[in-house]
Amino acid sequence: MKLRNILFSTIILSIVLMLGCLEQQQKNEKAGSSNDSTKKDATIIETKSVGELKREIDCLEKLFNNNNYYYIKQKDTQFVYFTRLNDLSIFTHTYIMSKGDSTQLVVDTIQVNNKNQIIWNWQQQHLVLDSVSNQTSRWINKENLYKIVFNKSTQAELMYLDKSGRAFKMTKTPQISLFLFRSFYDYKKGTHLAFDTSNFTKR
Repeated sequence: MKLRNILFSTIILSIVLMLGCLEQQQKNEKAGSSNDSTKKDATIIETKSVGELKREIDCLEKLFNNNNYYYIKQKDTQFVYFTRLNDLSIFTHTYIMSKGDSTQLVVDTIQVNNKNQIIWNWQQQHLVLDSVSNQTSRWINKENLYKIVFNKSTQAELMYLDKSGRAFKMTKTPQISLFLFRSFYDYKKGTHLAFDTSNFTKR
């Protein structure tokens, strides 16, 4: 009789232990599910940061305005044309003019890298966007520890500070297609519109 009671108690204890283990397993599964939710929340946070990156690209677009600019550097006239590619990138076309036509064209991209940084490999400079608004942008070269800055002075002009701190005035030209057509026409015909202060024949 005692043996039967001991056996019965042992069976009951085993069942209780099994139920306890099952309950613990369910708690662990719930905790794992909670971790999955946390991961999903992290994904949402990352999506929001992508939205923030888009906002910064929007600011760059408002600063540069998808325009074509020229500036004079060491007696040479340099041109750079900005155009929005998609939500997270902008094309920059750098070139010079020769005999009324564009030449030595280099196309670079302002884009987001895998570290959620906005980078710009411009004129062989690896630049990381440090700060931006609709009126200014500051870029850092982290390898050589220098910065360049663009400030909007008027609707038609930007001020560009290069890595040595020299300031260059970037002046907006007519729309890119009109500019190239006018440049080629003026070169061939030796003409110049009286109301236009830009002298295309000298570039």
